[in-house]
Amino acid sequence: MYIGVTSTAQNGFSQNASSTPPMGTWEAGVFDYDDLIKNYLPSYTRYWDDQSKVPFLFNPSKGIWITYDDVQSNTVKNNYILQEKLLGAMFWEFSCDRHQELINNTYEALNGGKTPPTPQTTTVTTPTPKTTATTTHTTTSNTTATTTHTSTSTTTATTTSGKVSLWEVNHSYNVGDRVRYDANIYQCREAHRSQADWTPPAVPALWELVGPGFFFFRFRG
Repeated sequence: MYIGVTSTAQNGFSQNASSTPPMGTWEAGVFDYDDLIKNYLPSYTRYWDDQSKVPFLFNPSKGIWITYDDVQSNTVKNNYILQEKLLGAMFWEFSCDRHQELINNTYEALNGGKTPPTPQTTTVTTPTPKTTATTTHTTTSNTTATTTHTSTSTTTATTTSGKVSLWEVNHSYNVGDRVRYDANIYQCREAHRSQADWTPPAVPALWELVGPGFFFFRFRG
């Protein structure tokens, strides 16, 4: 991906650009395939480079030029594998193609048109915080018993769509987990361990905005 492409010659192909790429899905200059489909293909113009057999996107008003693979270029590669009788294909990496469009395309091409098996789904259950009570019995020489009760308080944040927690750095999140960040609620799209610059609004590949966060708190002691 390149930014600062001011010339429209050859639809931005091989034109001067900025040496600093803009932020992509995860890092500067790199996009997930499903991110391109959802957020760029609808508003960018797609072109085809017949020499390299790959598509590219160009938005002259923003000066952004993006090259990538799609089903058409993937099919060219699959045909080459079959033509040269190669032993298979490899890719990097699975989570970039969340709807398995390119992966299934290659699977079907290399397996005589067979449909890939349906992937198994895993349900992740988040435990509910519990109130604990500790009882200590102390007996003195005059046979009197003293009982001490200790309880912990649990704070629960609730919205109309379920329990959420504040987003944290260096925390493991699973698909479906919901967090609050800047008064908004986000739902985890892919399991990961959070980093300081992977905030929910900054990385839409990891987090989906599901609504504003209006909270009430319940304290249990």
